[in-house]
Formats: sequence, structure tokens, C-alpha cells
Amino acid sequence: MRNQLFSFLLILLGFAAASPALAQSPPDRLIQGQVQGVRATNFNQVYCYVTTGASTLQIGAGVPTTGVISFPQLVYWDGSYHDLSGQARLEFTSATGGTIRFKLWPKTAYSDPPFSGYVSTAYAGGQYVVTFNIDFPANCTLPIYGNYESP
Repeated sequence: MRNQLFSFLLILLGFAAASPALAQSPPDRLIQGQVQGVRATNFNQVYCYVTTGASTLQIGAGVPTTGVISFPQLVYWDGSYHDLSGQARLEFTSATGGTIRFKLWPKTAYSDPPFSGYVSTAYAGGQYVVTFNIDFPANCTLPIYGNYESP
């Protein structure tokens, strides 16, 4: 009797281990893509630009609160050259805007500017298009367009 009970428990545990797991929300994913190059200039000859090149994006599922994006080359010039290339952290204060923090620079008006108009559109085949504006000081608004694809 004892051996039969032990055998029954082993079989029951085997079936429990082989059963499907409960559904979980998908984790944040790092996806690769490319940003489109663009240059913006204001009337005082202040300019900002991003070059076309490889980019990565990681945004949480659902309503985003934070994200990370990388830029191949991003520059803000206000009489001094500020190279803000590399990773930046998107800190959302609403569904479409917040603050972008360029990681290698101390907190200043140009290294911690607001962003606005964030829209992320998913297409069939795992393609994501992301657009938003970085609102640098002196009315230099840089429109960002990125196209990303997950494998």
C-alpha cells in the first residue's frame, strides 16, 4: 500500500510538472533598429542634429514609465559643442512626454531636456516605429524617427 501511494504521488507530480505554466506579462525587450538623421536650427544659429545610424530601444510593456534609447551621434550646439551621443533614459511623466536624460553629462538644460509627442506604432512582423521631439533650449526642437525590429 505504501509503495502504491508513493508511485501515485510520483505520477501526479510528473503530470503537474508537465502542465502549462500560467501566463505572464512579457518582459521589457531590447530591440535594434535605426534612427533617421535630421538637423534643426533656430533663428539664433543654435542647432541640434542626430545622424542616421544604428540605435537600440527598450521600453516597458503597457503604459511606459521609463525607457532607454541609444543614438549614433546626437549634438546640441549653442556656441559650444555638446556631444550627447550614446544612451539616454526616457523618463515619462505622461503617455506622450517627459524628460530625456543623456547619461554621461551632468544635469544641465541641454543634457536633461523635455521630450514630447512620443508615439510608438507596432506593425506586423515585429516592426516598431517610434517618433518624438526632443525640446532643447533656445527653441531647438529635434524630431526623432526610429524604426526598430524584433527578431
